[in-house]
Amino acid sequence: MLYLTIIGGAFIAWLILVFLFTPAIPYHIEAPIDTRSDHFIHVLESTCHSTLERDNKVEILTDGTMFYPAMLDAICGARETVNMECYIFKRGEIGNRFIEALADRARAGVRVTIVMDAVGSFGAFHRSARPLREAGCRVEPYQRMRWYSLARLNNRTHRELLVVDGQIAFVGGAGVADWWWKPGGKRHRPGRPMWRDMM
Repeated sequence: MLYLTIIGGAFIAWLILVFLFTPAIPYHIEAPIDTRSDHFIHVLESTCHSTLERDNKVEILTDGTMFYPAMLDAICGARETVNMECYIFKRGEIGNRFIEALADRARAGVRVTIVMDAVGSFGAFHRSARPLREAGCRVEPYQRMRWYSLARLNNRTHRELLVVDGQIAFVGGAGVADWWWKPGGKRHRPGRPMWRDMM
């Protein structure tokens, strides 16, 4: 029994080290910046390593009954590329619809790339990835749990995004799972409201 105590103590110590001392990228601004200024645009572009484009249209989709159909329509209309990154991708009614749409586009010659977080999609990654890969999609886990990368265990991708043909983008807080799609979605519990996020 002593060895179990030692192993348990070592594991707890490791968890504390991982969660308290994992490296992080420090983002901070020395002084407040007027969000209407050109300086704000410069700081935003240099921090995000991207260029701000003008003349875009933004539409707020307030729950899964709005954003999932729009996302699936965009995927079905893809001609060149579909790029998706998600923390959560779970099989289920909506997950299977995404798999079918993504696989269909890949079979049609569209380059489909998907990154799923190894922890957020834990338990569902391989079941979701298999039919996608068989259809020709490139599917990769982000930050797999390996013994040599345990110090980065808490370095997760919480990005939920979909970019179609470099023209249509969905960003927000929802992954792909039934609990954003319908009431009682998580473990099909009757009377449980669906999760609300925006895209």
